[in-house]
Amino acid sequence: MINRTLCLVLGSFWFGVALGADYNCSAGIGKFKGKCYNCPYNAFECNRAGPSVIFTNGVIYTADNTDPNWHINPKESMVVKNGKIVFVGTEDQALQQIVVGETRVVDLGGKTVLPGFHDPHMHPLEANHKAAGTCELQRDTKPEDQLHVFEEGCFHNQKGTNWTLGWGHSVYTLLEYVADNPGKNPKDLLDPLIVDDLGNAIPAVMMEFTSHSVWVNSKALELAGVTKDTKNENGNIYMKNPNTGEPNGIVLENAGIEMFEKALDPKMYPNLRQMNYDAALASLFVLAKHGITSAVDARNYWKREHDKAWEKVEAEGKLTAKMILSMWAYPAMNDTEQIAKLKSFFQRNPAKRLKKSQIKVYMDGILPTRTAKVLEPYVRKDPDLQIGDHGMNYFTENRLFEYLSQLQNLNGGEGYDFIIHQVGDGAGREALNAIEDAKPDATVETRHKLTHVELLNTKDIPRFKTLGVIADGQVAGTFTMPGSPGHKELESFVGKAKAHDTIPLKSLVDSGAKVTMSSDYDVSDVNPFNGLANALQRSDQSIDLKTALELYTINGAFSMRQEDRTGSLTAGKDADFVVVDKDIFNLEAIGKINEIRKTKVLLTVLEGDDIWKTSASL
Repeated sequence: MINRTLCLVLGSFWFGVALGADYNCSAGIGKFKGKCYNCPYNAFECNRAGPSVIFTNGVIYTADNTDPNWHINPKESMVVKNGKIVFVGTEDQALQQIVVGETRVVDLGGKTVLPGFHDPHMHPLEANHKAAGTCELQRDTKPEDQLHVFEEGCFHNQKGTNWTLGWGHSVYTLLEYVADNPGKNPKDLLDPLIVDDLGNAIPAVMMEFTSHSVWVNSKALELAGVTKDTKNENGNIYMKNPNTGEPNGIVLENAGIEMFEKALDPKMYPNLRQMNYDAALASLFVLAKHGITSAVDARNYWKREHDKAWEKVEAEGKLTAKMILSMWAYPAMNDTEQIAKLKSFFQRNPAKRLKKSQIKVYMDGILPTRTAKVLEPYVRKDPDLQIGDHGMNYFTENRLFEYLSQLQNLNGGEGYDFIIHQVGDGAGREALNAIEDAKPDATVETRHKLTHVELLNTKDIPRFKTLGVIADGQVAGTFTMPGSPGHKELESFVGKAKAHDTIPLKSLVDSGAKVTMSSDYDVSDVNPFNGLANALQRSDQSIDLKTALELYTINGAFSMRQEDRTGSLTAGKDADFVVVDKDIFNLEAIGKINEIRKTKVLLTVLEGDDIWKTSASL
């Protein structure tokens, strides 16, 4: 993936920038407490808050789920003291709490205040890593027409590893190449081009734009030990030449992840540890800019030591978000060894911003490659992906049951929550079955979550509430919208009726299930206002703005087990909030839904500290 975030880029459009000590964005930049700030005025400390701040003259939407009319009757003022919200209500009552010399009063000037956003499924470190996207390819261009990228030597710019990494193509262009050139292999296109100065082959892995397949050369297959005898199992799919049986260079699902594990192994390439750390820091700047104060790194590759990068950031006092690491369950790893390792990671210390308290499991793949596990055969049968008509599993139902049984209750009723990647309705049913079969006794509360929920059988939707399973959907991407080209493409795979009801937000909400929304950044846009606007425009599966904002705030907090601390703006909770330039509920009322996506974050506050700021008056 491509590094999309640089502090200098994010800050350069304002009058001045004060950036963290680990960024060297420009000469003479002031630094404040090692954190990134955007302060468009000449004040070194960014007009920092004193012990008490009173925000007045605002439109404050609390997302307080004890008040069914919070979206109709916004509050005027909010008082923050020592990182906590101590009062939300009228301006007159708030101003009575002024202590001379200790209180700063901020006139919001009618601006809107919202709870800090939760993004309970994203990939922030991966999205900002500088090693993974050196060679940039195009989605709709034939592979033979993209060879100039390699001829021009993109691999000479590779950082962090001796492998050459890239991304951006479509697996369907490779499949078309195979169909048009019987007996030829896509790997053969790469082999003569990606070599060192002595002509020795350099292992190369090009990630497809969906991230669920890769295009590799012969050297990469050799180093991974892949031969014609290698089996497709545990989510690993190696496409073979039908004439020779040899792997042809198209690698799907977990097999691609395993390739990247070899390329990005910090034990082999120690400088990757600094790159991991830099990526984590850069991602926090992205989160703060978009008003995200809590997030889940939803596939933490612990063999690549991503968890250690986050721990270093926290130890240095630079973690500007409440963050849960969802530890990756490696599909090809020995179960006994892996379960023991995962047990050793568990940490849910309420005093720490960083926690290791979730596990990420993949049940299946995705619909566009027909690797998602479906109950009924795919409508589209071509091209042949050597998988079958019902998709495939990473984890089977029985194997998921074993992991749940051993990891959801570790320490006297406390254990891991699972994030289960589920796209096909077959995978959805299997995951719910495993959760039901592994249900612990009433002394253990589980908050397992199925994420993506693109296809669900109508019989399985009520089971979310019954089993206490959270449903997490991503709708920020335009490709998820009814009528979009991506949505229409799904019709060719699963039929019009099923495609119409992908990501059934309304059906899930109406069923009484606990539902959240997330970005899956950087698969989709990280901006939560895109997700809010799109959630209101999903045809039969549309929801209203009140519900959508709750999915991004208090429900997200519930999924992270912190609803008692954050997720709404009520007295006693942490002061995690954003100030924005638009009243989004007014935009909904007047029918300007698409204006919601244009909302800009002016101020992001985490536990009373400003972590993003673009207005001198705040």
